[in-house]
Amino acid sequence: MGVKVCTVKGVDTRGLPKAVLVEAHSLFEAAEQGFEKLHQNGDCRFDSLEVTVHKPGATFPVRAGQLVDCLGRRGDGETIGITALKRRVQELLQTSSKRTTGRREESGGRR
Repeated sequence: MGVKVCTVKGVDTRGLPKAVLVEAHSLFEAAEQGFEKLHQNGDCRFDSLEVTVHKPGATFPVRAGQLVDCLGRRGDGETIGITALKRRVQELLQTSSKRTTGRREESGGRR
């Protein structure tokens, strides 16, 4: 898809909507960068993200499982930067998962 400006929207742990702008070559690269930026700005609950590609405008939902699958694949033309980005996002997902599990255990398994 060439480099496109995208808005990535997510929801923080308090249920408040958050959004960041990224530049990416693909939908999942945008989702990965957006998740990383949202996580840097505070907790990002990751059930799903919404990616809007600007010019031409289009919006795509990205579920957690789709991003996790993408993180596990290695493309032929994948750059070192994309590999490093995937690694950072995987680490953030693991950290986020541990926090969510800890909160559920503290609340007796209730969300």
